Amino acid sequence: MPENFSFVTDINKTSNVLIVDEIGELATSLVDNLLSLRQKIFYTGICNKIFFEYLSGKNNFEYLDQLDENYSFESLDYIFYFPKDDLNNLREIILIKQRTGARLITSTFLGFKLTEEIENFSLSYIYGFKLIFFNDVFVP
Repeated sequence: MPENFSFVTDINKTSNVLIVDEIGELATSLVDNLLSLRQKIFYTGICNKIFFEYLSGKNNFEYLDQLDENYSFESLDYIFYFPKDDLNNLREIILIKQRTGARLITSTFLGFKLTEEIENFSLSYIYGFKLIFFNDVFVP
């Protein structure tokens, strides 16, 4: 992330971030970077809880066993969604976004088989989210 990047929200507080990870390649790096910016992270995805064992005892990280649209977030500012093969979780994510008013950022690889469908969702005023495509991922 750029050095001058900030996740301070409109009401000048630390952000609450939900990460829904179906690809597993970015999760630990994204979690670590957001935690270093003092963000509260809720994570659900394919990375087993053991990947985040080093965060046990931290009060700004919560591992969620599954995505649940009825989960009671105290507040939610951002949702990062990384779909892999389908858009099965998109319905629940959209419901969470609508209920909490969070900003949704969806990122997937260029070869995603539902590229056109997810592009149409992102362009829809009703759903309104940012879509980012990437080619390759390398995380040391």
